[in-house]
Amino acid sequence: MYTLKNSFDIYITDKCNLHCQGCIVLDYKDKGNVLKEGKYTLSDLKTITKRLNDFSFELPEVKLIGGEPTIHPQFNEMVRHIVDSEVYKKTAVVTNGLNFTKPVVESLKLVDRVVISVYPIMENYRDVLEKSKLYQELVDNDVEIEYWVNNTFFEYGTEAPAWNYSAKENWRRCYQKKSCQVITKSEVYRCAISHSEGVEGVSLSDRNKIIELNTRNKPLELCKKCPWPAKQHFWRTLNSKNDTRVTKRGLKLLGEY
Repeated sequence: MYTLKNSFDIYITDKCNLHCQGCIVLDYKDKGNVLKEGKYTLSDLKTITKRLNDFSFELPEVKLIGGEPTIHPQFNEMVRHIVDSEVYKKTAVVTNGLNFTKPVVESLKLVDRVVISVYPIMENYRDVLEKSKLYQELVDNDVEIEYWVNNTFFEYGTEAPAWNYSAKENWRRCYQKKSCQVITKSEVYRCAISHSEGVEGVSLSDRNKIIELNTRNKPLELCKKCPWPAKQHFWRTLNSKNDTRVTKRGLKLLGEY
């Protein structure tokens, strides 16, 4: 087995129950751009796993991401497939935590890590979750729970004040090269931004190119025009009525579990 470095993301859906302005998946660069791949199927995921297995690859961690992955109609089957596969050493799910139905929670009990993106609209979310029976069941199943507090969103491609930028510095400062590598149905990308831009990916059919990209220690060409850290704006919803309703429902689910 050849162990690739760091964590990889698979965007299983471009649908979400929230509407965050500037979302890298659903509103890239505040232009309403949506990832071109759309929704993955369980069959798509199995094809990715088979290709990685054929190359004798092992991934330290794979993260199932959206959109909101838990609203995918095959989410439970996808989690089971990933967990049962020998290709992925650890499994994580990145979620806004507002769709914790009982079937979803049963699947989350199987993974190693649940990463909850917390937005300003989700007031007191952490307190409500950690007082719930649901939280204790996850902990009892040795699931690590991590919170990503998202009070601001990056404006990718836009410089922030008071920073000096160069391709070398952008590469050095950017966390995405290690924690946001992306695997699609046909390609592998070194970061989420190159994935969103559709540039500098390598074919999922080319083992040597995948290793070369994964072990690369110099900037991508994209780094020349991708300032990091980018300018940020405060989190905003593009659909306040819907997102308020979804948040209330999500909190109610936690209390009723």
